[in-house]
Amino acid sequence: MEKSKQWLEDVVEFHSNEISEPVVADKHFTSKMNFDVTFKSRGRQQMEEVCVFEVQEGKIVNEQFFYSM
Repeated sequence: MEKSKQWLEDVVEFHSNEISEPVVADKHFTSKMNFDVTFKSRGRQQMEEVCVFEVQEGKIVNEQFFYSM
């Protein structure tokens, strides 16, 4: 939660975003995310990433993000 809060506090503006439909496998799901975002600390960036989430008892307990910088 803290990591997400810090990331969002650095955002000045979301120009666009797109999130694919999830692919589910047992206790995991993944989706592709594209963002065009302006940050306070690093200016405007276009980001493309693959996100993998682990779910236990209906809650996300682990997350991994794969992207190039």
